Amino acid sequence: MPINTLHAVWRVIKLVTLAVAGINLGWLLPWALLVALERVSASVGLLCAYMPLIGLALYFKAGCTETA
Repeated sequence: MPINTLHAVWRVIKLVTLAVAGINLGWLLPWALLVALERVSASVGLLCAYMPLIGLALYFKAGCTETA
């Protein structure tokens, strides 16, 4: 594999890793803390935490077959 291709792959991997870390720390962790501290019920916390993630998955068509 050419070095330019490896560099491009590494850039994508790094971007995805940072995005996942940002979602986990910036969005899911606060909801988990609110549920753990009993500030919101578990069902409300679950809905509020995962609705935006489901929306992103639908927007980006996660799981669909890619066309070349």
